[in-house]
Amino acid sequence: VGITEKSELRTKAREAKAKLDKIAATNKTSSSKWTMRYEYENGATDENAELIIVLMHGLGSNGDNLAPLAEAIGTRLLGKKAIFIFPTAPEGYWFPLNPMDWMVTAMQNGQDSLARLIRTEFNGIPQCRINGEEMIQYL
Repeated sequence: VGITEKSELRTKAREAKAKLDKIAATNKTSSSKWTMRYEYENGATDENAELIIVLMHGLGSNGDNLAPLAEAIGTRLLGKKAIFIFPTAPEGYWFPLNPMDWMVTAMQNGQDSLARLIRTEFNGIPQCRINGEEMIQYL
């Protein structure tokens, strides 16, 4: 993780929001695979934000489901002006994961086998990393 100056973050936040606003204004179903929801807390604007916080949802959820966290977290930021960004993963998930595999493994092979499975890097993890990097570049 690198260090970025606050002014550079503000510029990037303004540019990302301008891109998304332009897409939303011209086409309700954007060609971009990224859907983002923004929440502004503690009087934050694109020009004065001190923090940019990105929260990524879990399997079966979406960015909108996390939006209420902005207010809950925002009250604990000691008045810092924050922009929360809640992306929704393309296709609804960051990487393919079948929870049934875990349950079947646990039932057939016991807890030790399940423990090994939990530590396994699933085939979809590299794609998850790529999606995450693409999303950050998009911002």
